[in-house]
Amino acid sequence: MTTPTLRPLLFGLVTVVSMLASTTGSARPDVPGSDLFTFDVGDVVEAFDTEHFRIHYTTAGTHRVPAADVDADGVPDHVAGLADIYERSLAAYALLGFLGPVSDDGLPQNGGDGRFDVYLVDFALSADGAYRSERCEGVVCSGYMVQENDFAGYGYPSVAVGNRTVASHELFHAVQAAYNVDQGAVFAEGSAVWASERFDPTLRDLEGYAYGYLDNAATPLDSGRGGPVDSFTYGAGIFFEYLSERFDDDVTLELWQRVGTTPEAFWFTEVDAVLAARGSTFAEAFAEFSSWTLLTGRRADAARSFESGAQMSEREAQPRTLPIDEASFVLFTASSRLLLAPLGGRSEVQVGLFGAATATDGVRVFALPLTNGRPGDVVDATDGAAFSTAGATDLLVLAVNTRGEGSSARPRLCVGDAADIAACAPIAEGEGEGEGEPGEDERLGGGGCAQANPAAAFPLLAGLLWWRRRRR
Repeated sequence: MTTPTLRPLLFGLVTVVSMLASTTGSARPDVPGSDLFTFDVGDVVEAFDTEHFRIHYTTAGTHRVPAADVDADGVPDHVAGLADIYERSLAAYALLGFLGPVSDDGLPQNGGDGRFDVYLVDFALSADGAYRSERCEGVVCSGYMVQENDFAGYGYPSVAVGNRTVASHELFHAVQAAYNVDQGAVFAEGSAVWASERFDPTLRDLEGYAYGYLDNAATPLDSGRGGPVDSFTYGAGIFFEYLSERFDDDVTLELWQRVGTTPEAFWFTEVDAVLAARGSTFAEAFAEFSSWTLLTGRRADAARSFESGAQMSEREAQPRTLPIDEASFVLFTASSRLLLAPLGGRSEVQVGLFGAATATDGVRVFALPLTNGRPGDVVDATDGAAFSTAGATDLLVLAVNTRGEGSSARPRLCVGDAADIAACAPIAEGEGEGEGEPGEDERLGGGGCAQANPAAAFPLLAGLLWWRRRRR
């Protein structure tokens, strides 16, 4: 049975942009007027302490928390429950081997002690939480959390789900800041979405955000698409999910450890070294990961792809008609493109990749015959050998550039029967190359969130949702 998927609604842009600035040297939310999201003048701000956290809240005014106190201990259940979520999230990340947040002990403004501070204020539906970095020594920073006070009007199934999602996600940004805050939004947001479901697999935030990657997989994995809030960076969580399901959870841990011990390192260039210890490479893993993206939504198959692929959106394809002859099929590094064509009764098909070595190196092609939408076997069609499509009605063709650096690939891509491929003459050496290459700013996302200090403030907008197709 299909039900809608929760899809984040990215609005309140002016507010979100302001939240991306580093708060280093500025006052905290308990100083009214110090930021867009602060307590009001006259608010009585109270604190609730656990072993590692101090929750700052008020019980009156705009920023008041829900008042219920079933156990009559004088602390609102909302506050005590949230503190417990933070403690359990921290314990879950420690169990995975991650460091805890850097202490703010010794700072003039530190919430009163070295515990990690969480300030509950009303975001007025513009976002639902943000981690703020504060004191940095090189690429390692301490900071604090600002979180929505009551989730009134948000799209979460319950306040408890909102608290679990936002707290676990934003706390992982504080964990990241204990390693290296200069790793870009894809690694920061993608691994935070991944981490939330390591804490609580029932959250399904990763599945809800998967569309951000699946709809934009032609974007280089290491760069994101730019802008203050980029769904691609959140959706990239499915790459880290793939690494866990295909290898183990320690892959993401080791990536953070490597960039933490070598501050000038960048996560994307460390993937090969981490996978080498597991008998793989980035090129091999990215090709397989890309093939997994064929099997989500209605085409999901947990035996061949993501365990929860049925709860992700279905990857959309660009329509084509057979035979296909794309003279310069542009594939940016670490990206893929998907085509869909009716087979028209063809019982056998093959793929041809033509061009100079620089146009074809690292390019892999996968094909998936569909019978009225039902997937058959995924075929590695890179070698050009013919494969059977008997009985199928349509064909998905996935082209993947497995190179992590260099210029984009520009092969001539041909799909059809043997006669079609024979008629698809190879392009001359060097033809079609060097034209239309994206500039550095374009490839890296053109500024915005991906260009900002990624640990300074990460608004998590999973509570601002609209509906998208989802299978449960």
